[in-house]
Amino acid sequence: MKPYKFQPYLKTTIWGGYQIAPFKGIFNAQPNVGESWEISGVPAYRTSYDSTKPTSQLINCPYFVVHRVVVQVAQQIDFHCDSFVIVVCLWGKANINGIEIRQGETILVPACENILYIFGNATFLTATM
Repeated sequence: MKPYKFQPYLKTTIWGGYQIAPFKGIFNAQPNVGESWEISGVPAYRTSYDSTKPTSQLINCPYFVVHRVVVQVAQQIDFHCDSFVIVVCLWGKANINGIEIRQGETILVPACENILYIFGNATFLTATM
Protein backbone atom coordinates (compact mmCIF):
# COMPACT_ATOMS: atom_id res chain seq x y z
CA MET A 1 0.00 0.00 0.00
CA LYS A 2 1.29 3.46 -0.86
CA PRO A 3 1.65 6.17 1.80
CA TYR A 4 -1.33 8.48 2.18
CA LYS A 5 -0.45 11.99 1.04
CA PHE A 6 -2.34 14.81 2.71
CA GLN A 7 -3.11 18.02 0.89
CA PRO A 8 -1.76 20.97 2.92
CA TYR A 9 -3.90 23.92 3.86
CA LEU A 10 -1.86 27.12 3.57
CA LYS A 11 -2.96 29.65 6.17
CA THR A 12 -2.53 33.36 5.59
CA THR A 13 -1.31 35.19 8.71
CA ILE A 14 -0.08 38.66 9.55
CA TRP A 15 3.38 37.20 10.29
CA GLY A 16 3.42 35.20 7.06
CA GLY A 17 5.59 35.62 4.05
CA TYR A 18 6.58 33.93 0.80
CA GLN A 19 9.04 31.24 1.97
CA ILE A 20 6.90 28.34 3.29
CA ALA A 21 5.22 27.35 0.00
CA PRO A 22 8.42 27.31 -2.13
CA PHE A 23 10.32 25.53 0.67
CA LYS A 24 7.73 22.74 0.58
CA GLY A 25 7.60 22.67 -3.22
CA ILE A 26 4.06 24.09 -3.32
CA PHE A 27 3.48 26.47 -6.20
CA ASN A 28 0.97 28.97 -4.90
CA ALA A 29 0.47 32.70 -5.37
CA GLN A 30 -1.23 33.06 -1.97
CA PRO A 31 0.28 36.00 -0.03
CA ASN A 32 1.55 35.95 3.56
CA VAL A 33 1.54 32.21 4.19
CA GLY A 34 2.45 31.81 7.85
CA GLU A 35 1.36 28.20 8.45
CA SER A 36 1.06 24.99 6.46
CA TRP A 37 -1.32 22.42 7.95
CA GLU A 38 -0.69 18.88 6.66
CA ILE A 39 -3.03 17.23 9.18
CA SER A 40 -5.90 19.20 10.69
CA GLY A 41 -8.97 18.56 12.82
CA VAL A 42 -10.25 22.13 12.49
CA PRO A 43 -13.81 21.76 11.13
CA ALA A 44 -13.42 24.03 8.09
CA TYR A 45 -10.03 22.54 7.16
CA ARG A 46 -10.22 18.86 8.13
CA THR A 47 -7.75 16.42 6.64
CA SER A 48 -9.50 14.18 4.12
CA TYR A 49 -9.82 10.44 4.77
CA ASP A 50 -12.33 7.65 4.13
CA SER A 51 -15.03 8.43 6.70
CA THR A 52 -17.24 5.52 5.62
CA LYS A 53 -15.05 2.98 7.44
CA PRO A 54 -14.66 2.75 11.23
CA THR A 55 -10.91 2.19 10.75
CA SER A 56 -9.00 4.05 8.04
CA GLN A 57 -5.28 3.83 7.38
CA LEU A 58 -3.93 7.36 7.08
CA ILE A 59 -0.18 6.76 6.79
CA ASN A 60 1.90 3.68 5.97
CA CYS A 61 5.63 4.17 5.67
CA PRO A 62 8.73 2.09 6.53
CA TYR A 63 8.89 3.69 10.00
CA PHE A 64 5.31 3.73 11.30
CA VAL A 65 1.62 3.16 10.48
CA VAL A 66 -1.19 5.50 11.57
CA HIS A 67 -4.89 4.62 11.62
CA ARG A 68 -8.00 6.66 12.39
CA VAL A 69 -10.40 4.56 14.47
CA VAL A 70 -14.02 5.47 15.22
CA VAL A 71 -15.76 3.50 17.97
CA GLN A 72 -19.47 4.03 18.64
CA VAL A 73 -20.16 1.19 21.10
CA ALA A 74 -17.54 -1.56 21.11
CA GLN A 75 -14.77 -2.69 18.80
CA GLN A 76 -11.92 -5.19 18.83
CA ILE A 77 -8.74 -4.32 16.93
CA ASP A 78 -6.06 -6.91 16.18
CA PHE A 79 -2.64 -5.35 15.61
CA HIS A 80 -0.50 -8.52 15.35
CA CYS A 81 2.76 -6.60 15.29
CA ASP A 82 5.95 -6.56 17.32
CA SER A 83 5.48 -2.93 18.27
CA PHE A 84 3.87 -0.95 21.01
CA VAL A 85 0.74 1.01 20.03
CA ILE A 86 0.31 4.71 20.75
CA VAL A 87 -3.38 5.65 21.08
CA VAL A 88 -4.41 9.32 20.98
CA CYS A 89 -8.04 10.15 21.78
CA LEU A 90 -9.19 12.91 19.43
CA TRP A 91 -12.81 13.04 20.55
CA GLY A 92 -15.08 11.41 23.15
CA LYS A 93 -14.19 8.90 25.84
CA ALA A 94 -13.74 5.13 26.00
CA ASN A 95 -12.20 2.22 27.86
CA ILE A 96 -9.26 0.46 26.17
CA ASN A 97 -8.18 -2.83 27.74
CA GLY A 98 -9.38 -1.58 31.13
CA ILE A 99 -7.88 1.92 30.88
CA GLU A 100 -10.15 4.98 30.68
CA ILE A 101 -9.16 7.50 28.00
CA ARG A 102 -10.74 10.87 27.14
CA GLN A 103 -10.33 13.52 24.47
CA GLY A 104 -6.78 14.88 24.50
CA GLU A 105 -5.27 11.93 26.38
CA THR A 106 -2.71 9.43 25.06
CA ILE A 107 -1.91 5.89 26.19
CA LEU A 108 0.90 3.51 25.30
CA VAL A 109 -0.10 -0.13 24.83
CA PRO A 110 2.79 -2.63 25.27
CA ALA A 111 3.79 -4.81 22.31
CA CYS A 112 2.70 -7.95 24.14
CA GLU A 113 -0.97 -6.85 23.94
CA ASN A 114 -1.85 -7.50 20.29
CA ILE A 115 -5.60 -6.99 20.71
CA LEU A 116 -7.32 -3.79 21.83
CA TYR A 117 -10.81 -4.11 23.31
CA ILE A 118 -12.44 -0.69 23.05
CA PHE A 119 -15.78 0.24 24.64
CA GLY A 120 -17.26 3.73 24.37
CA ASN A 121 -17.92 6.50 21.89
CA ALA A 122 -14.70 8.08 20.62
CA THR A 123 -12.35 8.77 17.71
CA PHE A 124 -8.68 7.81 17.95
CA LEU A 125 -5.39 7.90 16.12
CA THR A 126 -3.29 4.77 16.59
CA ALA A 127 0.37 4.57 15.69
CA THR A 128 2.59 1.48 15.47
CA MET A 129 6.16 0.97 14.37
